[in-house]
Amino acid sequence: MKTFKELMQSLPEKKAMSFAQRRKVGIRMGRMARSSAFQAKLKRLRGKMATPEKLMRRARKQAKMLAIKKFGGVSAKNYAQMPASKRVTFDNRILATKGAFIQKVAKKLLRTVRQKEIQRLKTYKQNLSDKKWR
Repeated sequence: MKTFKELMQSLPEKKAMSFAQRRKVGIRMGRMARSSAFQAKLKRLRGKMATPEKLMRRARKQAKMLAIKKFGGVSAKNYAQMPASKRVTFDNRILATKGAFIQKVAKKLLRTVRQKEIQRLKTYKQNLSDKKWR
């Protein structure tokens, strides 16, 4: 069976998923998440540092939310409660006008995201060692 990464690389063009496709993948991942193999994989990943790509993705998401609050005039709570189709049009509008701002802020936020990840690892390893000695 091909992994998702292999499948994405074999596609001639990479398109964004539709809502139906995303929902179908979500259902499949929900089913997978209950398996013991997947749980073991997550446990292994909790003790490792996130990849630079993953950290940058987190920073970009934070920067996007900051742009939405600052320029979109919408709070994070209201944004989360918007219907998916409205969020997509809202995101496209923000990205079209403030894309450079988001990239710039994400680059600055990367440092704090990395520090939070390091702190998360420290506390995770500390909690592991505490549990061992109990």
